[in-house]
This record gives sequence, structure tokens and C-alpha cells, in this order.
Amino acid sequence: MINIQNANTYFDMHMEANKWFTLDDQSKETMLQKAESYIDNAFDLRDGTKDTINYKHAIYEQTIFMLTFDRERHKLQREGVTMFKVDDLSFHMTTSLISPVAHLFLKRFIYKKVGRIT
Repeated sequence: MINIQNANTYFDMHMEANKWFTLDDQSKETMLQKAESYIDNAFDLRDGTKDTINYKHAIYEQTIFMLTFDRERHKLQREGVTMFKVDDLSFHMTTSLISPVAHLFLKRFIYKKVGRIT
């Protein structure tokens, strides 16, 4: 089960958990729910995945990713921006709004799309 106490335990040993511990309990609950929603909507997960430790860890990693992700970059990506350029400096945003670590935790539980049957 995804809850604040289990998340606190996970984040006790996480290198980037500083922002998590500055949140009140209501904000923590909200972040966990948002992270779970992102994960559930991003992947077609196999039955039983939500009962695994990998799923829980993926939710915690997605939470940290959302807390540490640059807000302006997040806004631009939601609006569909993939690249911008200022003078001679260009910046490409090809990464997903899903934590790469969360994706690794879930990789073996995601249904593969191999084609479409018509």
C-alpha cells in the first residue's frame, strides 16, 4: 500500500529526499497520489503489478522526480516544447515526465506493444 509512513521510510535513505521532508502530510499525500496517477496513466501494467515492491518504489521515485523536476521545464514539456534555442545555445527536452528510475522498476511489468491486430 502506498502511504506516507512507507514513503518516509523509503526516502530516509534517498539522496534527493530533502524536498519530501519539507512537505506537510497533506502535501505528501497529494504528491503520492499524483505520482501514482502519472505511473498508472503512462503504462499498461500487467495484472498484479500494483502489489509488488517494484510498483511502490516506482511511485516513490516518481514522487521525487516530480519534486525535483524543474517547474519551467515541466510546463514547457506539457505544452509540447521539445527544443528551444537562445543565441548559440540550444536545449533539447527529449526526456519524459516519467522518472527514468520509476520506468526501470516497472520495465518487466509493462505490456509490450508489438503491433495492432485489425
